[in-house]
Amino acid sequence: HLATLTIGLLGVQIFWSVEMSYASPYLLSLGLSTSQVALVFLAGPFSGLVVQPLVGALADTSTSRWGRRRPFILGGCLVCVTGMLLLGYTKGVAAWVFARD
Repeated sequence: HLATLTIGLLGVQIFWSVEMSYASPYLLSLGLSTSQVALVFLAGPFSGLVVQPLVGALADTSTSRWGRRRPFILGGCLVCVTGMLLLGYTKGVAAWVFARD
């Protein structure tokens, strides 16, 4: 049963290994310096450090009819899926977000 419970972690580990092997060369090809690449990799853990306690506090006070955690889990899943779908269009999204008029 332990293997069945942890099979989801296999997908997460495969995703992270692919990201780590391709992200640095890709970010460098976009013209980022090595220190900027380090900041990009630091953004994820830092946002987790800030966002997790805030979402936890909001979930603790939630009175949703779907429960305390389910709306936040669904919202987090939607944000993650949207982010993964946008990874394929990184250059276009960055050009749109940071457009200089």
